[in-house]
Amino acid sequence: MHRFMNPPVDAVLQHPPKLHIRRMGRADNHALPVVMLHGAFTGSLASWWMTCAPRVAKFNPVVLYDLRGHGLSQRPAEGYRLADHLDDLARVTAGLGPCALVGHSLGGWIAIEAARAWPDRVSALVGVDVPIGAKRPRTSHEAAEADTASKGTPRARRRHHQLTLAETSFRSDLAAEAPLDVADLASLRCPTLMAFGRQSPFVDGAELARAALGTNSVQMFDGGHALHLDATADLSDAITQFLSGPAITTTTTATTSPKGTAEPDHAHG
Repeated sequence: MHRFMNPPVDAVLQHPPKLHIRRMGRADNHALPVVMLHGAFTGSLASWWMTCAPRVAKFNPVVLYDLRGHGLSQRPAEGYRLADHLDDLARVTAGLGPCALVGHSLGGWIAIEAARAWPDRVSALVGVDVPIGAKRPRTSHEAAEADTASKGTPRARRRHHQLTLAETSFRSDLAAEAPLDVADLASLRCPTLMAFGRQSPFVDGAELARAALGTNSVQMFDGGHALHLDATADLSDAITQFLSGPAITTTTTATTSPKGTAEPDHAHG
């Protein structure tokens, strides 16, 4: 059902907002598909494509996509609440069956909310330096800079992307959301790994994650917020080892789109 092609294949989900997706990895009908979600502002699927995704794709089919407002996906003027992002993720994962979600920063927040909302569809979850317990979601310029750690994106392109998102409701929509807390993490039913950078501004979330999920569900890495750049090899190994664990299963009873979402639109290359 999820036999992917190699080399990678790009496509666009046409129903608004248009979403740019990339499929890569081994052609295996039995390995668990992995959907990787990037962080905010200057992030795009390239943040995984250029770092951990090729390593994960040696073992699992991988789906990457640009979040709405990012990369090559459409940038609507409004509609950046978590519910909107979940609708997009439902479109991306429609037809995959059970899958694992790997998300960095905002992508991790979306992945956590998806795992809570669709427990019968998400078989495993990896959150990478996801802000937890903040007084409000970190949507400031400071957080945008932290999201890339001033490394992966040239300054002019980073500034252009921040300015274009500033013309949307992105900041205000996320600022209106309640931040993640211990109770949110404790409600997760799937096997979960939370990764944090020791030099990250969000490192305090590691203790909250341990309180909610247990010590074995949290791993620390040398690096800042952009762990996929700072600790590519170690983070990739942690993800692949976690996904190959005995607690991870590809079986599920759900084969349709998550409740409350539309049926998938067709992807065109």
